[in-house]
Amino acid sequence: NTTRANDGGGRDADAHDPGDWVTQNESNNNATLFGCPVADSSWHGTTTISTVAASTNNAIGVAGVTWKPNVIAVRIGGKCGPVLSDLIAGIRWASGGSVPGVPTIANRARVISLSLGLAAACPADLQAAINEARAAGAVVVASAGNTGASASLYPANCAGVIGVAATDSAGKRSSFSSWGAASDVAAPGTGILV
Repeated sequence: NTTRANDGGGRDADAHDPGDWVTQNESNNNATLFGCPVADSSWHGTTTISTVAASTNNAIGVAGVTWKPNVIAVRIGGKCGPVLSDLIAGIRWASGGSVPGVPTIANRARVISLSLGLAAACPADLQAAINEARAAGAVVVASAGNTGASASLYPANCAGVIGVAATDSAGKRSSFSSWGAASDVAAPGTGILV
Protein backbone atom coordinates (compact mmCIF):
# COMPACT_ATOMS: atom_id res chain seq x y z
CA ASN A 1 0.00 0.00 0.00
CA THR A 2 1.56 3.29 -1.07
CA THR A 3 0.26 5.21 1.97
CA ARG A 4 1.71 2.71 4.42
CA ALA A 5 4.96 2.38 2.44
CA ASN A 6 5.50 6.15 2.75
CA ASP A 7 8.02 6.18 -0.10
CA GLY A 8 5.77 6.99 -3.05
CA GLY A 9 5.47 3.41 -4.27
CA GLY A 10 4.32 -0.04 -3.31
CA ARG A 11 6.48 -3.15 -3.60
CA ASP A 12 9.72 -2.36 -5.39
CA ALA A 13 13.46 -3.01 -5.30
CA ASP A 14 14.21 0.07 -3.13
CA ALA A 15 14.58 -0.81 0.57
CA HIS A 16 15.45 2.73 1.72
CA ASP A 17 13.38 3.64 4.76
CA PRO A 18 11.75 7.09 4.71
CA GLY A 19 10.40 6.56 8.25
CA ASP A 20 7.22 5.15 9.74
CA TRP A 21 5.87 8.12 11.71
CA VAL A 22 2.13 8.60 12.08
CA THR A 23 0.64 12.01 12.86
CA GLN A 24 -2.51 12.65 14.87
CA ASN A 25 -4.17 13.95 11.72
CA GLU A 26 -3.34 10.72 9.85
CA SER A 27 -4.59 8.56 12.72
CA ASN A 28 -7.83 10.56 12.90
CA ASN A 29 -8.54 11.22 9.23
CA ASN A 30 -6.62 8.94 6.84
CA ALA A 31 -8.68 5.92 5.79
CA THR A 32 -5.59 3.68 5.56
CA LEU A 33 -3.97 4.87 8.81
CA PHE A 34 -7.14 5.43 10.84
CA GLY A 35 -6.57 4.40 14.47
CA CYS A 36 -2.84 3.77 14.08
CA PRO A 37 -0.76 4.81 17.11
CA VAL A 38 0.65 8.33 16.80
CA ALA A 39 4.44 8.04 16.90
CA ASP A 40 7.73 9.37 15.59
CA SER A 41 9.73 7.16 13.24
CA SER A 42 11.19 4.15 15.03
CA TRP A 43 14.03 3.36 12.60
CA HIS A 44 13.74 -0.13 14.07
CA GLY A 45 15.05 -2.03 11.05
CA THR A 46 18.03 0.31 10.73
CA THR A 47 18.84 -0.16 14.41
CA THR A 48 18.62 -3.94 14.37
CA ILE A 49 20.68 -4.38 11.22
CA SER A 50 23.28 -1.92 12.51
CA THR A 51 23.80 -4.16 15.54
CA VAL A 52 24.66 -7.00 13.18
CA ALA A 53 26.35 -5.30 10.27
CA ALA A 54 27.78 -1.91 11.21
CA SER A 55 31.13 -1.43 9.43
CA THR A 56 34.06 -2.41 11.62
CA ASN A 57 37.68 -1.40 12.10
CA ASN A 58 37.05 2.10 10.73
CA ALA A 59 37.17 4.25 13.92
CA ILE A 60 33.58 5.39 13.29
CA GLY A 61 30.69 4.62 15.65
CA VAL A 62 30.28 1.05 16.86
CA ALA A 63 31.25 -2.31 15.39
CA GLY A 64 28.73 -4.84 14.19
CA VAL A 65 28.97 -8.46 15.27
CA THR A 66 30.23 -9.60 11.84
CA TRP A 67 33.50 -8.64 10.18
CA LYS A 68 32.33 -8.90 6.59
CA PRO A 69 28.57 -8.41 6.51
CA ASN A 70 26.64 -9.15 3.38
CA VAL A 71 23.14 -7.81 4.00
CA ILE A 72 20.05 -7.99 1.86
CA ALA A 73 17.77 -5.18 3.04
CA VAL A 74 14.09 -6.09 2.92
CA ARG A 75 11.72 -3.39 4.20
CA ILE A 76 8.34 -4.93 4.99
CA GLY A 77 6.99 -2.31 7.38
CA GLY A 78 5.91 1.25 7.07
CA LYS A 79 3.39 3.53 8.72
CA CYS A 80 1.34 1.60 11.28
CA GLY A 81 3.70 -1.39 11.11
CA PRO A 82 3.95 -4.34 8.76
CA VAL A 83 1.01 -6.31 7.45
CA LEU A 84 1.05 -10.11 7.23
CA SER A 85 1.01 -10.21 3.42
CA ASP A 86 4.17 -8.05 3.27
CA LEU A 87 5.89 -10.19 5.93
CA ILE A 88 5.14 -13.29 3.86
CA ALA A 89 6.30 -11.63 0.63
CA GLY A 90 9.50 -10.42 2.33
CA ILE A 91 10.39 -13.90 3.55
CA ARG A 92 9.68 -15.41 0.13
CA TRP A 93 11.67 -12.76 -1.71
CA ALA A 94 14.68 -12.85 0.65
CA SER A 95 14.95 -16.62 0.29
CA GLY A 96 14.93 -16.42 -3.51
CA GLY A 97 11.25 -16.95 -4.13
CA SER A 98 9.06 -15.10 -6.58
CA VAL A 99 6.98 -12.08 -5.51
CA PRO A 100 4.80 -10.29 -8.10
CA GLY A 101 6.08 -6.81 -8.97
CA VAL A 102 9.57 -7.32 -7.53
CA PRO A 103 12.57 -8.73 -9.45
CA THR A 104 13.89 -12.05 -8.12
CA ILE A 105 17.25 -11.78 -6.37
CA ALA A 106 20.27 -13.81 -7.43
CA ASN A 107 21.91 -14.03 -3.99
CA ARG A 108 19.29 -15.25 -1.55
CA ALA A 109 19.54 -14.80 2.21
CA ARG A 110 21.07 -17.56 4.31
CA VAL A 111 19.71 -16.04 7.53
CA ILE A 112 16.39 -14.19 7.72
CA SER A 113 16.12 -12.04 10.85
CA LEU A 114 12.63 -10.88 11.86
CA SER A 115 12.47 -8.33 14.67
CA LEU A 116 8.71 -8.17 15.08
CA GLY A 117 5.91 -10.13 16.64
CA LEU A 118 2.18 -10.43 17.15
CA ALA A 119 0.49 -12.38 19.94
CA ALA A 120 -1.36 -15.01 17.93
CA ALA A 121 -0.92 -18.50 16.59
CA CYS A 122 1.31 -18.81 13.52
CA PRO A 123 -0.88 -18.23 10.44
CA ALA A 124 -0.82 -21.11 7.93
CA ASP A 125 0.28 -18.90 5.01
CA LEU A 126 3.17 -17.50 7.09
CA GLN A 127 4.21 -21.02 8.07
CA ALA A 128 4.16 -21.99 4.37
CA ALA A 129 6.51 -19.09 3.52
CA ILE A 130 8.84 -20.07 6.37
CA ASN A 131 8.82 -23.68 5.16
CA GLU A 132 9.73 -22.49 1.65
CA ALA A 133 12.58 -20.34 3.00
CA ARG A 134 13.95 -23.21 5.06
CA ALA A 135 13.69 -25.58 2.08
CA ALA A 136 15.75 -23.02 0.12
CA GLY A 137 18.45 -23.23 2.81
CA ALA A 138 17.63 -20.19 4.96
CA VAL A 139 17.69 -20.12 8.75
CA VAL A 140 14.77 -18.06 10.09
CA VAL A 141 15.30 -16.17 13.36
CA ALA A 142 12.69 -14.01 15.13
CA SER A 143 12.30 -11.94 18.25
CA ALA A 144 10.56 -13.76 21.08
CA GLY A 145 8.88 -10.41 21.77
CA ASN A 146 9.00 -7.37 24.01
CA THR A 147 5.97 -8.00 26.23
CA GLY A 148 7.97 -8.50 29.44
CA ALA A 149 5.89 -11.63 30.09
CA SER A 150 5.47 -15.20 28.95
CA ALA A 151 4.22 -14.89 25.40
CA SER A 152 3.80 -16.80 22.18
CA LEU A 153 4.26 -14.37 19.31
CA TYR A 154 4.48 -15.13 15.64
CA PRO A 155 6.77 -15.50 13.75
CA ALA A 156 8.84 -16.80 16.72
CA ASN A 157 6.15 -19.40 17.49
CA CYS A 158 6.11 -20.76 13.93
CA ALA A 159 7.64 -24.21 13.39
CA GLY A 160 11.30 -24.13 12.43
CA VAL A 161 11.89 -20.53 13.60
CA ILE A 162 14.57 -19.78 16.20
CA GLY A 163 12.94 -17.49 18.79
CA VAL A 164 15.37 -15.13 20.54
CA ALA A 165 14.79 -13.61 23.98
CA ALA A 166 16.91 -10.72 25.32
CA THR A 167 19.40 -10.64 28.20
CA ASP A 168 21.12 -7.84 30.09
CA SER A 169 24.84 -7.39 30.81
CA ALA A 170 24.58 -9.79 33.79
CA GLY A 171 23.09 -12.51 31.59
CA LYS A 172 19.62 -12.15 33.12
CA ARG A 173 16.42 -11.68 31.14
CA SER A 174 15.96 -8.08 30.01
CA SER A 175 12.91 -6.58 31.73
CA PHE A 176 11.09 -6.10 28.41
CA SER A 177 11.90 -9.53 26.96
CA SER A 178 9.22 -12.14 26.40
CA TRP A 179 9.91 -15.71 27.43
CA GLY A 180 8.16 -19.03 27.06
CA ALA A 181 7.81 -21.78 24.48
CA ALA A 182 8.64 -19.47 21.55
CA SER A 183 12.02 -18.57 23.14
CA ASP A 184 14.72 -20.96 21.95
CA VAL A 185 17.83 -18.93 22.81
CA ALA A 186 18.72 -15.66 24.53
CA ALA A 187 21.17 -12.99 23.40
CA PRO A 188 22.27 -9.52 24.62
CA GLY A 189 19.42 -7.06 24.22
CA THR A 190 19.91 -4.38 26.88
CA GLY A 191 22.51 -1.61 26.60
CA ILE A 192 23.37 -2.37 22.98
CA LEU A 193 25.23 0.56 21.39
CA VAL A 194 24.11 1.53 17.89
